[in-house]
Amino acid sequence: MRRLFLACAVLVSCLCGFSPPVFAQAVLPGTPTEEPPQPTWSGKIEFSFVSASGNSSARTLGASGELDYHPDGWQITSRESFIRSTSDALVTAQSISSESRVSHHIAPRVDGYGQLDFLANRFAGIDSRVATDGGLAWDLLTNPHGQTLQVTAGLGYSHENNLDDGTKAFATGNTGVQYVWHLSKTATISEDGLFTASLVSRPDWRARNTLAVSAALNSIFSLKLSHRIDFVNEPVPGFRKTDQLTSAAIVASF
Repeated sequence: MRRLFLACAVLVSCLCGFSPPVFAQAVLPGTPTEEPPQPTWSGKIEFSFVSASGNSSARTLGASGELDYHPDGWQITSRESFIRSTSDALVTAQSISSESRVSHHIAPRVDGYGQLDFLANRFAGIDSRVATDGGLAWDLLTNPHGQTLQVTAGLGYSHENNLDDGTKAFATGNTGVQYVWHLSKTATISEDGLFTASLVSRPDWRARNTLAVSAALNSIFSLKLSHRIDFVNEPVPGFRKTDQLTSAAIVASF
């Protein structure tokens, strides 16, 4: 499935991401060449069709939103997502997640960050999970060819209530990698990975990886394909270790 997704992603990028060459124009004396400043506020709204496999085999609809605030030297991001699966007018599974992150530029290519996450995922047997994380983010790659690479490392705490009435509470160590490649002005490929280790029980670790490709249709709307894998080494009893979500979405940016 992952190989098929990669092939489709590359095809979409090549077809939708192509743009005709832009010829350089003469710059008149006194004409400003600086790029426009980054907007203080920005955001995205996404509606998707999701095919799930692993702990749940269903076809569902999903919605998510993202809001970014960029005051001087700071970045504040809030992301919300909702996935719901129904069968014969009955709700069979649903997932709700919320993520709030604050980061501040503290040195060249280095940011400090703090994050608060909430998750309720009946696909994986999780009634509710609240997790905090704080640490440093390093920009290891920023080049004019449109590629960026950021690595994060931090410590946190997780409190989880499961559907089997079990509870987990433990300190965590977190390492993440975010890679973005702007193939053109209209097409982007991204890879976002996160590894979380329990500092109380070594076998209780988990990992997450999301591969996505997007192609702009115009200045507001774009198409997005994504494939996400969630792995929990010690899952809730009765549930599998691996969940996969493959989605096709329409994204509106503002």
